Amino acid sequence: MAGCDSQDSDGRKILTSGSWNSGTTLTVRGGQGMHFSVSNANILGTTLTIAADTGETHSQVIVPLGTADFLFSIFGNEPRGWRFSISTNSDAFIVTWCLYSTWVPGDPANPPVLPKVSSVSPAAGAVGANITIAGINFTDATGVNFGTASATFQSSSDTSISATAPDGSGIVDVTVVTPSGTSETSPADQFTYVSLPVVTGISPTSGSSGTSVTISGTGLAGVTDVNFGLSNVNVLSATDTQVVVTAAGGSGTVDITVTTPAGTSATSSADQFTYTVPVVAPVVTGISPQNGAAGTTVTISGTGFTGVTGVGFGPASVNVLSATDSQIMVNAPDGDSGTTVDITVTTPVGTSPTGAADQFTYS
Repeated sequence: MAGCDSQDSDGRKILTSGSWNSGTTLTVRGGQGMHFSVSNANILGTTLTIAADTGETHSQVIVPLGTADFLFSIFGNEPRGWRFSISTNSDAFIVTWCLYSTWVPGDPANPPVLPKVSSVSPAAGAVGANITIAGINFTDATGVNFGTASATFQSSSDTSISATAPDGSGIVDVTVVTPSGTSETSPADQFTYVSLPVVTGISPTSGSSGTSVTISGTGLAGVTDVNFGLSNVNVLSATDTQVVVTAAGGSGTVDITVTTPAGTSATSSADQFTYTVPVVAPVVTGISPQNGAAGTTVTISGTGFTGVTGVGFGPASVNVLSATDSQIMVNAPDGDSGTTVDITVTTPVGTSPTGAADQFTYS
């Protein structure tokens, strides 16, 4: 380049050159060591400041028609991207410069060091999965690709990158792009797209704790967890389209979700299970009064009275005056004085067993 030597005194080779007449920026690809040789073409001195994106900054006064050297260095692979910010204390100046570098394009003595992917973890997942890419020479990574699809990524070090799997399918190579080039593909960089599990239906859709529930859907193979709301349950059997479990304890309506290595199924109305109040047979725990004449109003206490269909005084049936799940009121039918009968309650579930607590004596 005109006015520049082919290399400086330390063996750095000429990379580029130019002139500045105001504050500006310069972005280049270069090596670990960079050397600006600056000449002041003014008849006045000026202070020139060059700041690199590495955090290194140098400032020098350049005397009229004088020269100055600005040296920058950083440890790492070559080439790398450099960004320099140039400023001066005056707009009325012109300087020319030659930039020497430990790496220049096409130099057989300093071939570019390509990134290399040694593994991706996990090696399978769905679109949107968080993937960790391990390898070497990731510094200054400019891109990560899953096959031909570009991924969002965050480089945490020279050996690790975190990326989000973009849209895709099948098996793809995960490659890393740096200023030096793109990593070569190999079996170590392969990522397999798998579908998230989807719940399309459950049977039955309601029940109590312990109810056997069949979950239908797709992508259920390899199920690792099934949850009723926040409660985890054991898997009794599983295929790619059907999972059988026993309902956990709970109340209200909950979403049943299935988790596989690909992720967790999204919730929807198709996966909702409603807990029902357990249905129990009626039981009479007491009556009041325990004796009386025909027509006496008797209060029957107990449990499981919901849906009462009949009340018996021995073999005689009576009409129900009022009823709740725990209390029924009736009038005693005709009976012989001194006779003791069992009062029974019947619901769709069955008839209460007889015992001393349900006995009424006619007086």
